[in-house]
Amino acid sequence: MENDFFSVKTKPFMNGKWVYADAKKVLLIVFGFTEKTNSLILIRQYRPPVNKFVISAPMGAFPDASLDKIIPIAAKEAEGETGYKILDINYFLTIDRSPGLTNEKAHIFVSKYSEKSGEQNIHEDEIIEVLRIPKNQILNEIIKYTNLGDDIDSSILLLLNLPV
Repeated sequence: MENDFFSVKTKPFMNGKWVYADAKKVLLIVFGFTEKTNSLILIRQYRPPVNKFVISAPMGAFPDASLDKIIPIAAKEAEGETGYKILDINYFLTIDRSPGLTNEKAHIFVSKYSEKSGEQNIHEDEIIEVLRIPKNQILNEIIKYTNLGDDIDSSILLLLNLPV
């Protein structure tokens, strides 16, 4: 089984084999706050595999490349999903998404957004609502959405350690 993002592979492990999803692309995740009010910009996106809306930072899967080539791609993806112009974006770190199931990597970026949003530029198969959350309300808003039945992307835990 294979698609544009993953193929299913096996590798020998101990006395058997390990089945995993081999990632063909790297995930770019962009956390960002507005320049003056320091509000967090997140998205609420419908995700068919879990049949729910998921709260996350803007993200997209792209072929891996050097950081100087990936940073503008990450900025364009975040701007398209949110409608907010990125004024500054910096690489933060790279993580393994779910190393027991896949070798997928995610590059994490921290950005500064403009205060005013423009028009979203999303793919026709995406359903995305933009969330603008005051910094002192982040935890309350995340809890609110989980109480409404939404899922939270695991990368949200990085908010606890972002250099902002």
